[in-house]
Amino acid sequence: MDYKQNQKFFGISSSGCGIKLAWLGMIAILTLWLIIAAAAESFGFALFGIIAFVIFAYFLRRKGRVSYVVIQKCCEKMIAKARQEGMQHLGIDESEVGLIEPMVIHGFEYLDKEGHLRINDEIISAAVWKEVTLSNGKKITFSPVYSISVIFFSEHVVQRYEHVFSLVSNNEIKGTDEYFYNDIVSVTTVTESGKRIENLEEVFHKYDTLVISTAGGRARCSATNSLQIQDQINGFRSLLKQKKMATA
Repeated sequence: MDYKQNQKFFGISSSGCGIKLAWLGMIAILTLWLIIAAAAESFGFALFGIIAFVIFAYFLRRKGRVSYVVIQKCCEKMIAKARQEGMQHLGIDESEVGLIEPMVIHGFEYLDKEGHLRINDEIISAAVWKEVTLSNGKKITFSPVYSISVIFFSEHVVQRYEHVFSLVSNNEIKGTDEYFYNDIVSVTTVTESGKRIENLEEVFHKYDTLVISTAGGRARCSATNSLQIQDQINGFRSLLKQKKMATA
């Protein structure tokens, strides 16, 4: 993963100062050029400077711009291998978890209960959220932290593999959980809300999560793709109901 490239997208790249200095230098040179052109009363000299400025500005803007497609591809690459990674971490194979199709849930992470966006001890400012309008017209708020959960269903237990990773650094968390069907109280989709400060104003953002509640707590999965996997979520609920009825 190209972290420096991703940092440019979120506006936290250390190269940002260099680009600003390049703009200031370019403006200073153009100003000096126009002063000299005015003193020499040369319209062609001034026109040449303006054309050179426009060309340089075009390439400078392109250099500092990274498309959201780059971020999408980074996430898709991690999603594609999450199922296999999950089986390796859990020490299982396909034959053991084929009761129903494993469920892959994923999405951007936003703020935790303390008002931070963090992985391990790394705290990332919420100001780096970036709202993007996709080619299909849909708006998504991108965050530099992404999470993927893969849920496997065997005859007696539900197993979950979680991978939370930063898109702007090599920080990540991987973990597993295991639940007996009778220990699961509910499976729900919840709309959560986070906020950040933008131009001295509070900006709120809503996002979906899948919550697996048990007697001992709950597991939360960011679910940007909740609508696409709604049938699988319903299948999870139906299987849970069957298992509970069988042991009642």
